[in-house]
This record gives sequence, structure tokens and C-alpha cells, in this order.
Amino acid sequence: MSLLNEDKIYDLIDLINDSHCDFAESVTTLYINQAYSVIGFPNFKSFCTETFPSISYSMLFEHAKAGEIALSLSLPVGKYSNSSLLAMRKLHVDVIPIVLKV
Repeated sequence: MSLLNEDKIYDLIDLINDSHCDFAESVTTLYINQAYSVIGFPNFKSFCTETFPSISYSMLFEHAKAGEIALSLSLPVGKYSNSSLLAMRKLHVDVIPIVLKV
């Protein structure tokens, strides 16, 4: 492997950051809008396993649910970790604003 110059390194970092947000937003949009049913799939799981065979369903589902939670809290999709957002599912609605301020 060849050595990367500094510009190339930052280009790759930007690509990963941008791609991650685009990926999270795309998966969330497909899930929330039940796009899978429009193209003939009975559920999100069958859509994911057939359409994205190289990506695990659990990863796609976590991104979709985390994105759904982010949107419900008026947060940007893909900016916060899935685990932190998914943990908020268990919190009472009144507690979430307090947690976000910490």
C-alpha cells in the first residue's frame, strides 16, 4: 500500500463522515416511510436481507431505529451513536430533555 499524503487522508475522512450520515439518513427514510412495501416486500427485514446481502440486518435496523429516535427528538440523523439513541427508547418522554442537556 502506498503512503497517503495529508490531503488524501482528509479527503477519506470527509468521505467517511459524509457517507455515514447519508447512510443513516437513507436507511431511516426507507424504514420510516415503509418504502419496502411500495416495492413489494412484506417487511423491513426481508427487504434488507434481499436488497443488502452484504450488510447485516441488525446493523440496518439499529440505524433505522436510532434515526427514528433522533428525528423524534429533533436531532440530526447519523450524528449521535446508535447505542446512545437506542438507550433513550427506555426513558420516559419527560426525562429525555434532561438527559440531552447533560
